[in-house]
Amino acid sequence: MTRHPGPLMIFFCATLLAAGLTAVALVPASLSANRATTSGTATQISIAAQQRLGDISPLLYGFNHRFQQNGGNVWDTQNQQVYPEVLDRSQQIGFTIARFPGGTVSSTYHWTDGIGPPETRPPGISGHNGAPVTNEYGLDEQMLYMEETGATTNIVVNFGTGTAQEAAAFVAYANGSITDSTPIGVDELGVDWGTVGGWAAKREENQQRLGKVPHPYNIRYWEVGNELYGDWEYTWTHDPIPYALGGTAWHTNEPLVLPDDWRDRVSRSTGQSDQVFFVRYPPVVTGTQTVTVSGTLWQAVPDLAGAGPNDTVYTFDPLHGAVRFGDGVHGRVPPLGAAIWASYESGPHDGFTDYYAAMKRVDRDIKIGSCFTSPAFLQAMGSERPYDFLIAHLYHMIGSNDLATARLIMLAGPGLKQQHLQDLRQGIQQYAGGRADQVELLVTEYNVVLNTTHTPTPRYGMSLDQGLFIANMLRVMIEEGVTVGNMHALIGPEAANGGWGNTIALSPYPELIPRTEAYVLQLFSQHFESQRVQSEVSAAPMLTDTLPALTAVASTDNAGTRLTLLAINQSATDPITATLAISGFVPAPTAQVWTLNGPAITSYNAAGHPTDVHTVTSTLEISGTTLPYTFPAHSVTLIALQHAATTFEYYLPLVERVDCCSREGFEQ
Repeated sequence: MTRHPGPLMIFFCATLLAAGLTAVALVPASLSANRATTSGTATQISIAAQQRLGDISPLLYGFNHRFQQNGGNVWDTQNQQVYPEVLDRSQQIGFTIARFPGGTVSSTYHWTDGIGPPETRPPGISGHNGAPVTNEYGLDEQMLYMEETGATTNIVVNFGTGTAQEAAAFVAYANGSITDSTPIGVDELGVDWGTVGGWAAKREENQQRLGKVPHPYNIRYWEVGNELYGDWEYTWTHDPIPYALGGTAWHTNEPLVLPDDWRDRVSRSTGQSDQVFFVRYPPVVTGTQTVTVSGTLWQAVPDLAGAGPNDTVYTFDPLHGAVRFGDGVHGRVPPLGAAIWASYESGPHDGFTDYYAAMKRVDRDIKIGSCFTSPAFLQAMGSERPYDFLIAHLYHMIGSNDLATARLIMLAGPGLKQQHLQDLRQGIQQYAGGRADQVELLVTEYNVVLNTTHTPTPRYGMSLDQGLFIANMLRVMIEEGVTVGNMHALIGPEAANGGWGNTIALSPYPELIPRTEAYVLQLFSQHFESQRVQSEVSAAPMLTDTLPALTAVASTDNAGTRLTLLAINQSATDPITATLAISGFVPAPTAQVWTLNGPAITSYNAAGHPTDVHTVTSTLEISGTTLPYTFPAHSVTLIALQHAATTFEYYLPLVERVDCCSREGFEQ
């Protein structure tokens, strides 16, 4: 997710709340971000191993991944494969899902531009700035990467500039059978999208070109649009009601564009004859458009053939939004450099309900969700109009030059996001009626966001403190029953101070240095178990009146033979000793321990010091079901206990993966 440059604090509070963003600026001066205060009572972590609280989704351990720049330069265009070094790193992390084609970039992404032989693929439009982008990395490349990593994908379909039938064809290409003759239909732009089987046949052809045995991808989670409530997105509407139900929307004084370039500079006349420009969001309600050239209103005519050389006229195609000017004989040529703008009523367009119906006709087993979560959207959908999940983007903004203030803001974030998820669940219960319990929550983007002009230390956004934030965010998502988690982002370009959307797990290829968040995700995906059990931290030291220094979450496997505890010590200076009190589980005499840490809260991994933050392994000797353990300052610790009735073995969930949680686990 990328934002326009400039101070991040200028966003209005309403926009922040809609996006799940939180800005915290007021921190009590008397409270320390470093040393925790204690109550005098001994700290205890109680674990009731037989009190199971539900499944932990294996899809929590994922990333947002963008198609641009060869998928963040993971794809070797010469050899048509994922770079082997990228594949090795990805397998070491063990992520389970990666979102495609990304966030903001999806609002202008037409998936058909990214399939077939690379040399035949047309350029697309960047959702960030409207510039042309290439399409070397499409769905087939993404799925080759995912399948070789052992992961899957969740998809964002184009609502902002797409159609319901385009999205349905995307489902057909991903999941369809070549024997399925179901017609997809003609869309609002007059395009006939053929049949499900036709798109499935194209998929099989492209898989064979990449040397793969043809098969459906069976992608289950499909998002309709990305953050369309925000004015940073290219979309025909930012309003939840037309988004839900379809309709029209006015666009006023909007620069005209070219098919392969939407930057404002292309909305100026070249001085040549027969120029053709386009509105951004066709179709257009007939007769509603007005076109100005350098602020002067020109007139629409049915045909330029009858126009004179000085007539300031144009023709207009409302279906495709094309504005055509004259050649100097039949109609005047707009002067060189003249700005060409239009106002128009865009539509009628499909709404979420149309997307849902069209996509489900192709594959009834997929799950389809909304990027709008506001009460207005939920009320418009009510209990009769279905949606399978809601999407939350849980970014936490930090803007302070003072380290103590900045880290308290950072560490408070997961608690605030937990409240946001609970509020979403309450809204679903209020409006969705009998379907409410079936509606899932997905967090398809989350991380910290630093105001790059106000940051306490360089790269604080990828520091050990950021790792504590990520660990607590995963704890929160486990506790709230979130189905999919896509941390932003897996790999790609980065800003020096870890600014908006630039906190990444792997430094750019070919360096590929694992950042703190890569180690955190690795702990969960490789070693944390699948069934959450009751756990509670009591008498924890406090960083503030409401922010505990020690948090924890526990899990077991289905058979109850393995118990895992993940604990996070957020104190910058103090180790915390806690008594582990375990019931319903008799541990074997030796436990495995993984501890993620670094020299300081500001430590981070980069060239020259690639393992300042890393994970070390150790063993713990156990006697009985009550034992003390000291959690180091600023650390994430995972303790794995084997049941005494089973044979203890060093545990790896996937035997083909290396032990990637020791310092040597990420091979340098």
